Parts: sequence; C-alpha cells; structure tokens
Amino acid sequence: GDLDGDGSFSSYDVYAASIVFTGINLGEVSYAGLCPVVQQRLDQTLNGKFGLADISYLLAIVARKLRFVTNVNVNASDVLAGENGELTVRVSLADETGAAVTSQTGVRAEISYLAAESAANYSVGSSAGTSPDGYWLAHLA
Repeated sequence: GDLDGDGSFSSYDVYAASIVFTGINLGEVSYAGLCPVVQQRLDQTLNGKFGLADISYLLAIVARKLRFVTNVNVNASDVLAGENGELTVRVSLADETGAAVTSQTGVRAEISYLAAESAANYSVGSSAGTSPDGYWLAHLA
C-alpha cells in the first residue's frame, strides 16, 4: 500500500519499501519499531516479516502482474477427517488503486491437506496437482 504518504500506491512506494529494507539491513531501522499500519503495508507475504519477497510483490502489483489480497474467508466446518465435506474459500482482490478486481485474474491456493489421503472434488475451480509436500494445489475460480 501507500508507504510514502501521498495517498496512492505507485512505484514511489516500492522505492520507499526498498529504502526501509536497506535501513533494516544496515541496522538503522527496526521493523518492530515501525507502526502497525506500516508493518502491514510492508509485509505483503503475510509471514510476519519484511523482506525482498515483499518488495518483489509490491513491484509486481505496480506492474499489474499481481493483486492485493484484501480478504480471505475459509469455511471448513463441514470438513471432517475420513469423510467428504465441503470446503468453501472466498477471496477478495484489489488492484493497485484499491479497486475490487473481478476479471482478468486467477487465484491459486495450496490447501494444507495431504493429497495422498484422498482426491479433491471441485464444484468451482480445478486441481493444479499437488505440492512437493503432498498438499492439494488448486485454481480457484
């Protein structure tokens, strides 16, 4: 998101993120010392850390190659071990301006369930195989 305070997301924000990254690596800036809003805007990979992958993600968004994930809702209440149940995943995406994205975008997901235990059936979306760890990979529609 907006890191340089001009009210919009642009290549200047990617530049600001790279300056923060350099400052962290030089010991001049503490990630933990940044306000929670800035930490959230820097941590695009949602792993609780800020690194090169986050800067790459921001750059890809500016280039319109990736989107911001604004909301994820997972309903696994019907999923029980050894039985068939429906897993519902809803994802909301936004472009670099913050506008909702409804077309020209695909969503891929890794579902942490051992594929060897059973095959997934898709009512919407399709299988993308399995990960090296044996989890389901899916193309969500």
